[in-house]
Amino acid sequence: MVTTAPYGSWPSPISAEQMAVGGNRLGGPQWIGNQLWWTEGIAAEGGRQAIIRTVGDVSAASKSPETATVLPAPFNARSRVHEYGGASWIAIEHDGAPTPLILFVNFSDQRIYRFHEGEEPEPISPEGLEVPTAHGPSLRWAQPTGVVLAHGTHEVWWVCEEHQHVQDDTGAPKIERYIASVPLDGSAVDDISAVRRITDSSRFVADPQISPDGSRLAWVTWEHPHMPWDGTELHIGELADSEAGVVVIKESVVDGDTSTSVLNPRWRSNEALVYISDRSGWWNPWTWEVGEAPRQIVQVEQEFAGPLWQLGMSWLEVIDSERLLTIHGTATDQLGVLDVTTGRVSELELPHTAIASTAFRQDGVLAIHGVRANDFAAISTAEFELPSSTSTPTIGELRTIRSSRHDAPNPALLPTPEPITVIAENGQPVHAVLYRPFQEGYSAPAGELPPTSPKYMEGPRERPVLGCRLPPPTTQAVASAWWTSTMAGPPDSAVLTGTGSRGSGAWLTWRTLSR
Repeated sequence: MVTTAPYGSWPSPISAEQMAVGGNRLGGPQWIGNQLWWTEGIAAEGGRQAIIRTVGDVSAASKSPETATVLPAPFNARSRVHEYGGASWIAIEHDGAPTPLILFVNFSDQRIYRFHEGEEPEPISPEGLEVPTAHGPSLRWAQPTGVVLAHGTHEVWWVCEEHQHVQDDTGAPKIERYIASVPLDGSAVDDISAVRRITDSSRFVADPQISPDGSRLAWVTWEHPHMPWDGTELHIGELADSEAGVVVIKESVVDGDTSTSVLNPRWRSNEALVYISDRSGWWNPWTWEVGEAPRQIVQVEQEFAGPLWQLGMSWLEVIDSERLLTIHGTATDQLGVLDVTTGRVSELELPHTAIASTAFRQDGVLAIHGVRANDFAAISTAEFELPSSTSTPTIGELRTIRSSRHDAPNPALLPTPEPITVIAENGQPVHAVLYRPFQEGYSAPAGELPPTSPKYMEGPRERPVLGCRLPPPTTQAVASAWWTSTMAGPPDSAVLTGTGSRGSGAWLTWRTLSR
């Protein structure tokens, strides 16, 4: 039976308590052995970012596996580098211990801590000097990268942010950012000189990546006032021993400039790497090899990357020297296998509309952090079979490992998002995601139009996500429109994204016009 009632009067299955909790924010998954690890913002614990793992081998479980909270309260794995933060933890094998050594940045003091699961974390990085202009700790760390040097030594390198008392050439407080190694034994706790600088400093630094043989380092920098979607530079440095340890002794910029955004370098062999560049007008995959000029792997009108607003964001993953997993698309995301030699992209059949990150396990298990049109953000796994030269990749049944919401109503009760395009007065297309009012068992009187509540959002960091979000209980039957250049709204809204949001097909044009 369907009840006819005016828009705005339908009862809602969504409680105020559900809205207040807001769900748990999930971080990108990582494989540590056969276990899947990730971060999770726990709403009931003040939103702290905890490190979570599965119990046992994920692929051996017949249902969603049990999970364990690795990082004890009140510790909070969250970085403030670039203020937006990003990747803040790593787990590595160390000294033959039966469990991984876990390193993380604690939010309150921004120091690096180390511990094995079940132990109390202890700091291994020094406290920074009191610098009033830092508005918090003056030493900060992010994007830990486990490295194996040419002589077999294991280290962890970080992006370091150091606020100083002096001023730079413009009169602003001086901030240096560089890649550094922090000793795992804690010898730098009271001795900052034990922290070894690997690179020179830049205003902004991201994505340190060491070659498999430990002989080269790739990283990305950009300078004020540019943003990473305006212009960045891809550096390649040769590594060698010094009195202090391994450092970059010779470097060159192999791609990028103040008007070209290069991101996401990943080594595919000792002398070749892949990365993303928007030199063609779209963020597309490129490759560089020692002694060769950069080469575009594939040129299509799709985005294979997005705005780098947090360190550690990644849109590609190396499977082997000739194949990559790539997240790409326009209005929605696709996941594909890219052949570096031929430029062929073999798409995976997935229900996802947005994919934040992936983690590939060498035995063929794939973890995906993303959103489906009628579901909430979640981490899922599936068996994954790579394609041959004549076949396409196949993926098995998706199994949800962790959902961002465990208290939400059945997604079938919520509106289905649909992409639309409207034409502005100046003739330019404005891309949107529309959520029509919906409540099972209710309809509006014939001819009645729903009230519309336009929403706005600043900045180019994101783009609309076709997925479930809880609307306020009082607006279950109200249509609202989010006019933005990039964001997603609740399930009863139309998210209008502007002409240049990421994935709209005019991202580079929008950036140019907005300068």
